[in-house]
Amino acid sequence: MNGRMNTRLAILLGLAATAAVWASTLPENAIELRNRGFAELENEQPAPAEQIFTELAALVPDDPMPHANLAIALLRQQKFEPAQAAIDRALELAPDRPELVAIRGEVAQWSGRPEDALDLMRQTAAAATQNPRLQYALYRQAGILQSEEDLQVSLERLARLRPENLVVMLALGQRAIAAGDRAGASGAFLRVRELIWQAPGAAQQLLEQVITALESGDTAAARVPALRLENVLKITPMYRGGQTELEVGIQGNPLFRFRGETGAVSFVDPLKIEFHGEPLSDRPAHGAIAVGDFDGDGKSDLAWLVRSSPTALHVRAGAAEESVHPAPGLG
Repeated sequence: MNGRMNTRLAILLGLAATAAVWASTLPENAIELRNRGFAELENEQPAPAEQIFTELAALVPDDPMPHANLAIALLRQQKFEPAQAAIDRALELAPDRPELVAIRGEVAQWSGRPEDALDLMRQTAAAATQNPRLQYALYRQAGILQSEEDLQVSLERLARLRPENLVVMLALGQRAIAAGDRAGASGAFLRVRELIWQAPGAAQQLLEQVITALESGDTAAARVPALRLENVLKITPMYRGGQTELEVGIQGNPLFRFRGETGAVSFVDPLKIEFHGEPLSDRPAHGAIAVGDFDGDGKSDLAWLVRSSPTALHVRAGAAEESVHPAPGLG
């Protein structure tokens, strides 16, 4: 293979074609209203967001998105009864969507119904076991009501999903200490040691006290330094970053897409792109490679060209199985 090569890469999202057909089914200004309302929520302006999503809900009454976002706008203004009505309507239209149940849980929480909120958050966390923010919401609410089973279940899921999150590992270690689980506490705080190697000296000293107590078999003696360790770490960027990963810090997580709106799902006629580049591999079967969010789901996807018979474009969208698209004109 030569040092320089001319390669024609053919990757064009199907979004432009499919979105045009889908958007034609909506009222003329529906997308503009959605974008404006979403921006108002993102800018923490719930009053204008309420007006916009009220108008949008009247325009597309059978779509759950405007009703859900209206509920969030009302919740942020402490208008609990109309917020409840709005999210109830959204769930009538889409009863199986955990993100809608999560909004209903927040309405219950902020309107003074903590037991109802816990039940709803339990449902949401069970339906979306891979979502760390929904697991952490259950963990926090279970802590308020001292629901031991929910605390344990949510924390175990969080530890599996985010073993590199300092907030999660500290909580896991402290809970193990409280339960007298020396092995569990040791595993958690040894993981903390790996995570805070750049932490302040005071934190390092407290961590060594915790680990020394656990190694000596005196699990109870590790409780106080473990609590002090978390207090010292709360001001550090790693701890704050862990909190940000687990909770957004505002009421409600808005929905963006209409019912039936998707990201790119297919390829249209290829767009030829010529570029010069250095070879990344000495394997002659491979042509070009590209990384990007090709299907609009916010996750990185991979596409590469394989010169075979015929030439084929291989695509792996996120964690999905690899798909192959014949591309004989690119050989």
